[in-house]
This record gives sequence, structure tokens and C-alpha cells, in this order.
Amino acid sequence: MNKRGFSLLWIILPLLLVILVVLSVFVFYNSQKPEEKTISTNTNPKSTQGTTQSSTIKDCETDMACFIDAAKSCQKSKALFTGTVNLFGIEQTTSSYYELKGIQSDKCLFYIRTEDVELQFSEELIQQMQTSGASQTEINQQLQESQNLANQLKGRDGTCNIETQRLVTLLTGWQQGDFSTEDLEGVDCSGRYFESEL
Repeated sequence: MNKRGFSLLWIILPLLLVILVVLSVFVFYNSQKPEEKTISTNTNPKSTQGTTQSSTIKDCETDMACFIDAAKSCQKSKALFTGTVNLFGIEQTTSSYYELKGIQSDKCLFYIRTEDVELQFSEELIQQMQTSGASQTEINQQLQESQNLANQLKGRDGTCNIETQRLVTLLTGWQQGDFSTEDLEGVDCSGRYFESEL
């Protein structure tokens, strides 16, 4: 391919990165089932005007089944999930923190935060780029630029107020690898996590 084809790759690759970012919201990965742990915390008595509230947060670590079980009653819980998606030769591994914060207005408050995003180009994509005339230096530069864009997602967070049964259904589907950019359509979500611009 000529330089025009290579220039087109410089336009397409960042667009693919944005698509990967959207998909990463819905990617979950199961790992070993840890022993269930709970952490008890007390709020500052001064902040509640003399009343001490106690809440227990179930720590599911990286166990999706544990988190889904907690979602059935919107039990306060937290988990860390890592998932990898490959889209057109760009492998994106995303680590995200999830927390169920309890019931608010008859719905479950679901919090999400991106912890880390790592990108890699597959060997096939690298080969295609080289065939299109890209040097290894140009490929490395494109990967670095894409990683710099992905790094802007770190720390983004948001909250959804969602019906408990819908959340359970959604999480169960995600556990089975069934996810869509429309999964949270119509759900009251807010925060930078849900913004499409970088």
C-alpha cells in the first residue's frame, strides 16, 4: 500500500481505540474464586451529627459470581475485574473497580472506575502495517500515541442508578461474554466514565 493507505491507518487506529474504550466498559473476566471477605467501616460521628453508622462491604476481589450474588439484593460490595478485548488487532486490557453502594430511590447504586488500560498490537496488525509501508519505528510511535490516549481513561469514574434485577441480568450476561454498547441505555448514569470524549 502507498503512503495514502498508511495515512488512513493513522486515522482509523485512534477511532478503533475509541471503540475499544466503549467496549471495555462491558468486558469482564472471571478468575479464581476468593474466600468472601467483609470489611466493616464506621463513618465519622461528627459528620453524622452524633450518630455512628456501620456498613459492611463484601469484598469479592475478582470473583464475578460473588459480585452478581451481592447484586441480587444490592448488598454493599466491591470487586476488581480485568478483561481483554481484541478488536481489529488492537488488544486492550482494562482493569476496573466496581462497587455496589446500596439502594437509593428503590434502585441499586452501581459505581465503576477505570484503574488501568494497556494496549498491544497483534502480530497480524503489525504485519499489515508493515505491508502498508510502516516502519517498526512508525508502528511503535502509533502504539505509544494510542497508549497515551488510553491513559486518559485511567481514573475515570461514574455511577449508575439501576433496577436490581436489570443489574443482575446485565452482570450475568457480561459474565458470559454477552455485552453491548446499548447495555446501559435508558439507565440513569453520570460521571466522566460515561463521556465519549477523551
